[in-house]
Amino acid sequence: QPITYKLANPDHYSYVESGAHLYVGHLRSGMIQILDRSSGKEVSRIGNCNTLHGIQLDEQTGRILVGCNSNVMIIGSRGAEANVELGRVNYPIEQRAAVFMEGKNRVIWAFTEGTLPALYRLDLKTEPWTFDVLPVSRAIQQHVSADGNYLLVYTRSGELEIRDGDSGQLLRKLTISGPVELVLDEHVDKAILPGIVTLDSTAFVSLPYEGRIVAVDIERGTIANTFDIGGEPTRMVVVANKASPKILALADKAAEGRWYGADEISAGANTYRLNCGVCHGEQAQGNFGQGNIDSTPVTAPPPLNGSAHAA
Repeated sequence: QPITYKLANPDHYSYVESGAHLYVGHLRSGMIQILDRSSGKEVSRIGNCNTLHGIQLDEQTGRILVGCNSNVMIIGSRGAEANVELGRVNYPIEQRAAVFMEGKNRVIWAFTEGTLPALYRLDLKTEPWTFDVLPVSRAIQQHVSADGNYLLVYTRSGELEIRDGDSGQLLRKLTISGPVELVLDEHVDKAILPGIVTLDSTAFVSLPYEGRIVAVDIERGTIANTFDIGGEPTRMVVVANKASPKILALADKAAEGRWYGADEISAGANTYRLNCGVCHGEQAQGNFGQGNIDSTPVTAPPPLNGSAHAA
């Protein structure tokens, strides 16, 4: 059954789950709201984190990093440390951390938006935790590959730097666009920031000011493909091609004589799960009766499995 979590205020949120609790960061309120995952009830709050943005769980210790305007707050989530502020990690230069990404060997990379002269490196294996500074040249977008092996840095010179996900050492560098001199803004109503996502050994970099997406072979440091799509492509999401064994077993028979095959059926199943299943049901069985969205009564989503008509 769905669980309703009552958040403290309308805000910009970031969150992680750890153990029995959900830790929700509130940007404007500057606090972490701790909720019981099974009941949805509030357990506690931890404040004094101005302009809270970014949150990261260290799976090994259960400690949570929270990006504040002037430092990073550390909160425990296990044992005697649970739901207690454990301390702060100061920024070594006048640049905050608003995004955390997990690299290799329990190294965390931290950065914010804008044109950056440096990135932060935090080695969770070494206590007390302190930030190291990795100098970069006018970086405008950063990403860590899904396996943590590579740190990718796109700069205003139009170059993509491929760095080691642990040390930050530069491994390869290639030009993927012309120089970027436009004003870049993270705000959602005027964002034209480039984006980076990875799938296996390929990095996809969107170039909104050129109307293109570039696919880069990370291992070789070469451009694998370019997609001229027009418009201003910014954020991207990788939809993994994973379906249940039952769907895959039926795929070949279901696709006989049709344009699509097992790969398309698998991708479609994942798309349905991510975007449709929450309302229409995991098996497309629908949800009968009345539902509500933001307290407004609506007709519940109908079945999509052929057992009823869906308008």
